[in-house]
Amino acid sequence: MHDIMKAARTEGIVEKRDDTYHFCRESHDLEFYKPKIVFKKESSKCRCCGRSMNECWYIELKSGIIGPYGFTCVRKLYLEHLFEEELSSAL
Repeated sequence: MHDIMKAARTEGIVEKRDDTYHFCRESHDLEFYKPKIVFKKESSKCRCCGRSMNECWYIELKSGIIGPYGFTCVRKLYLEHLFEEELSSAL
């Protein structure tokens, strides 16, 4: 999660004030990039839950790739992103 917030700050989408992240005013008119999910067969541990795995999933953002995640964790993170996107477009 730290890498995601760092990337958002770098890209000018959010800013940190009083230990809380806030969307920048300029970001309200932005078209958000939909991240891609990348699959690789390799041995690693899930960055989210720590489980050992042989099939790794990564989330590819404009600012870089984060992961590795297991199938369940990457799906959960990606669905959270899509859900947030639906909420922001409804407002």
